[in-house]
Amino acid sequence: LTKISGKKKNAWWYDPTNGQLDYIGEFDSKVTPFQYDGGHGAGNDRVLIAVDADKDYIGKEWKSLPTQY
Repeated sequence: LTKISGKKKNAWWYDPTNGQLDYIGEFDSKVTPFQYDGGHGAGNDRVLIAVDADKDYIGKEWKSLPTQY
């Protein structure tokens, strides 16, 4: 998280199979290990999205990413 601007970061797990976002919290700007707790196996891949907490790129309450801008 040290490579992303800002003192705090917001993070989500993104499920590429259904487009669902799960907000996982606010984190300090430091090396932080992340591991998805959904188990191992086909269909359980997730993408970690982390952004500067001062930016409004993604809302904490969002359950999916918009399809259009």
